[in-house]
Amino acid sequence: DVVADASPSSTNAARFVIAAAASLPFLPGAPWRRRAGQQDAAATAATAATWAAGAELGCWSFLGFALQAIGLQYTTASRSAFLLYLNVKLVPLLALILYGRQSPLSTWVSALLALCGTALLSYDGSPPNLGDAWSVAAALASACFILRLEEAGRDGGNTSPEELNAATLISSAVLCNIWAAAETSGLLAADGMHAHRAASEVMSELSAQALPLLYLGIVTTFVAQWLQALGQSRVKANDAA
Repeated sequence: DVVADASPSSTNAARFVIAAAASLPFLPGAPWRRRAGQQDAAATAATAATWAAGAELGCWSFLGFALQAIGLQYTTASRSAFLLYLNVKLVPLLALILYGRQSPLSTWVSALLALCGTALLSYDGSPPNLGDAWSVAAALASACFILRLEEAGRDGGNTSPEELNAATLISSAVLCNIWAAAETSGLLAADGMHAHRAASEVMSELSAQALPLLYLGIVTTFVAQWLQALGQSRVKANDAA
């Protein structure tokens, strides 16, 4: 609904700024996050590792959300949801291709059942469209995020899920704002619109969707990704998917 009124770039920029702001209490390296008895060298190393992992995960997260938002301009939410959750099938496939990691038969059976179930729920009989292709690309990015989150979250307890989530969200917010700024600059160059007017129009579009954006930023981004980081510190990527 939001991208029907505002552009995908400005929608995701606002969404991730809200999520990043909500994650600030868990900012890696912040004085209030110092663990009792932790040495300065150990704290610095843990913080650097968290930010490095968060930067990579932020790239995958940005791609997943951005590609999905673009796709939603051309396809329905139900079809987008179905195609996005192809990541359930892509995770074991990518794990096999990239890491040579064999998955048990139960994983492939579960993936097949998930594919059939979501197809029954989401298929509307209409032909494929451009939005479907963007949604499949989003599923691929999401699968990469899930695989890399497993590696980042299971490093012997040096990286806490809430700090890793904060670093990921802040990195994603930076990329989303770069995207939004680049798109706005392109529009200014093409239409000759004044920068102040362009910014006012974007803010007006986003303000009209304030409550949905708060929901997207806090519930489905900050809280959901923290729960995923927490879960994947305990289970494998295939099971998480």
